[in-house]
Amino acid sequence: MKLTKKKGLIIVISVVLIAFILFSVWFFTRPTSQDFSVDALLLKSVIKQGEEVHSTVTITNHGPSQTFRVNLIGFNSLSSISEKEFHVASSGQKELEIIFKDDGDSKPGVYVGRLQVQGSSAQETIPVILEVQSQKLEFATNLNVNPSSKVIEPGDRFSVGVRVFNLGDSRKTTTILLEYQVKDINGNTLVAESETIAVESEALLTKTLTMPKKIQPGNFAFAVIATQKESVSTSSYLFSVQKKKVAKGVQLNLFVLLMVGFFFGIIALILYTIYQRDKLFVALRRQHSNELRLYRDALSTAKNKALKKAKKPAQRRRIQEKVKRIQEKVTKSLKKRQKQQRQQFKRLKHSKKKNLMQRQLKKWSKQGFNVKEFDIMISKQTDSAMDKKIKAWEKQGYDTRPLKNRKV
Repeated sequence: MKLTKKKGLIIVISVVLIAFILFSVWFFTRPTSQDFSVDALLLKSVIKQGEEVHSTVTITNHGPSQTFRVNLIGFNSLSSISEKEFHVASSGQKELEIIFKDDGDSKPGVYVGRLQVQGSSAQETIPVILEVQSQKLEFATNLNVNPSSKVIEPGDRFSVGVRVFNLGDSRKTTTILLEYQVKDINGNTLVAESETIAVESEALLTKTLTMPKKIQPGNFAFAVIATQKESVSTSSYLFSVQKKKVAKGVQLNLFVLLMVGFFFGIIALILYTIYQRDKLFVALRRQHSNELRLYRDALSTAKNKALKKAKKPAQRRRIQEKVKRIQEKVTKSLKKRQKQQRQQFKRLKHSKKKNLMQRQLKKWSKQGFNVKEFDIMISKQTDSAMDKKIKAWEKQGYDTRPLKNRKV
């Protein structure tokens, strides 16, 4: 079937809309490129009261020459940075020294903060964990973290294996206070629980905590603090909270989802309209095909009946020739009528009168035709007798136009 200009335009519009949707999805979900990078994903240090530790991070500038500002947040007097503002040329690097130092006045525990690196047009945040332990340790702790507890969703429960070792006299049982904390990279404590356990040489337990349901995605630290009199031991690990991902792991924002739904709705409506109208044309073509087939079958049946009655070869030849002429004329007349119906259908389609198309198709299908006409056309009845028969069939509602020109 040849495409009309209107249908071709609809297809072009549909292709453009699909291309626009794909571009929008790519644009809003593409990874944003940083014009600089930091060589650390996490800074974690462990010191004892009164000690200090030095760490280094390297900033690489991938963009044009720019000025950087660096700030270490959440540690107050416990930390210092070698430089807080500096300039790095294009493709250059800058190494920074970060110092964690305790003067002996800080309370043992787990401190959580962040290293914030600000460039000319981008910013990067590195989580930082500092564990401060007592000078004398009677016990040590160790965490056994399942991979499923490193990336969780808001409201999820997660479990961590905690092992406690007795570094002193393991022949006697000692009571230890275990404190469990979950902190964000701003140093806020979101979850806190505690329990007391008895330890001889070693103890192994599993701690299960639940994250708040309304928590924002980001990085968090799980910490355990073991206290026995003046002895304080610590352990920690970093995990992330992420919202549920949509299909195929692509996180689409609400705007993109609404836009995709809107444009796909338009496309579906256009395609449905085309399908509905084309479906009526398919039904009309099927009806025309059935008409031709039934007329030819009826003519063949009438011919066979006439041939059985013929006694001489000459009569049979005349019947064959007559049937051939009848078939040509009836087929021509029928196809002419069908062409007129198709033209009428096209006019109704261009006028967008779908309901009228359906009614007209139903009317034509009910009109029907009388195949008994062929028996008379092949027989030797006079024209007047034939006219009477045709008029009688017309009164009964049959379409006899293909037989009007019957002088064969």
